[in-house]
Amino acid sequence: MPKRWMLAGLLVAMAAAAPCRAAIRWYDDYNEGLEAAKKAGRLMVIVFGLDEDKDGAFSKKTFDKEQLAAFHRMFVYIYVGMTAKNGTVSHGLFSKFPPGEGALSFPIIFFVDGEEKILKKLDGRQDPTALAKEMATLLKKHGVPPSPKQTREVQESLDRANALLAKKQYGGAAKLYKSIVDAGVKMPAVDTAKKELATIEELAKKQLESARADLTDKAYPDAARKLADLVETFSPLPESKEAHDELAKLRALPEAKAALEEAAKKEAARPQPGAAADANDPASDFFTEEELDALDRMASADEAKPTAEADSGAAAAECRKLLTLARSWIANNRPDKARDLLDQIVVKHPDTVFADQAKALIEKLK
Repeated sequence: MPKRWMLAGLLVAMAAAAPCRAAIRWYDDYNEGLEAAKKAGRLMVIVFGLDEDKDGAFSKKTFDKEQLAAFHRMFVYIYVGMTAKNGTVSHGLFSKFPPGEGALSFPIIFFVDGEEKILKKLDGRQDPTALAKEMATLLKKHGVPPSPKQTREVQESLDRANALLAKKQYGGAAKLYKSIVDAGVKMPAVDTAKKELATIEELAKKQLESARADLTDKAYPDAARKLADLVETFSPLPESKEAHDELAKLRALPEAKAALEEAAKKEAARPQPGAAADANDPASDFFTEEELDALDRMASADEAKPTAEADSGAAAAECRKLLTLARSWIANNRPDKARDLLDQIVVKHPDTVFADQAKALIEKLK
């Protein structure tokens, strides 16, 4: 049985089994309760009761039942007290939450989202078990508010996914975004994850369509490159599996083999990271050796400065390694690859001389 379909039964079971429960915090000020609901990403329970019901004790007591214990922390509860005059009752909030003609038997319960949209209206004299089922259904449909632990986990997953997306590692980012969406909690990070996941899925579809168009035009090397990229960077999306199958078919085509072999030879002839650049190739002169050596001298001269992180052998070794790799990419005219490595130094070791050197290189890359 899918996890989400189990939610209603699970929450009702939790409510029935809970031996102890936290007291509900009731908001008497509507605006204060609304602000709390928006901040926590929770639905609101708004109870309209008469002032003759002292402090709303009668109106609130249903929610104190054991069957509803599991929901005490999942909603924001607001009590609206009213005074009957000449047999009629009015309140400013009726413009937003109308009780209905002739429906002046109080209490009345409204379930409302953070945008003040009415999700459900009930008579306040509800059987607790039936009310628990209603509340579980609302949570299943509109999202369970996260616990503090879930909030941290979702935010951490979102940060990791965003970092992967920035590096165009679409498959890993999509996997994390999907895990956030599937968590079933209600918070702004989930909306962000849905949007980014949809963007990645659209990118994958367009690239697959482009690769298939290349196959139709017999532009086999271009098709192979796009399909291979889909397999590598968009896994585990369905388009990655489709690309894998298309690539296998392409490589089996006799007419495509010659074109793919020729493309492979050209790729092998390209300078690899770490290889010596051709001095006669203008593109290889991205930075002059004098400029790079000057930056090295700057780091060597400043390395003796007494900073806490400069004293860390591990940090210094990591920075030197990243700088060496970055220089290799620069020498091979791949500033995008170099920029990723230099950014790591600036972010992870901001107060070191290596960060100064990295920033100087980044500025030159611009």
